[in-house]
Amino acid sequence: MGKFLMYYYLIVGLLCVGSAFGSIIAGHALLIFWLIIAATVNFIFFHFVRKAEKIKERKRRRPRLVYSST
Repeated sequence: MGKFLMYYYLIVGLLCVGSAFGSIIAGHALLIFWLIIAATVNFIFFHFVRKAEKIKERKRRRPRLVYSST
């Protein structure tokens, strides 16, 4: 679920950036402002989910140490 969520935030952020450039060409100032805010929020969420996924991946890969009592 984390991978899907991570890529979802990335795609939505990129779509917001693309729409902001389209709005710059069309001259919609208020829409540009809201799209930049939306893109920023989505990239922040992408960063947090990516960080959490890396932590989970490290925990899965870490080998367990077995101590011998002899």
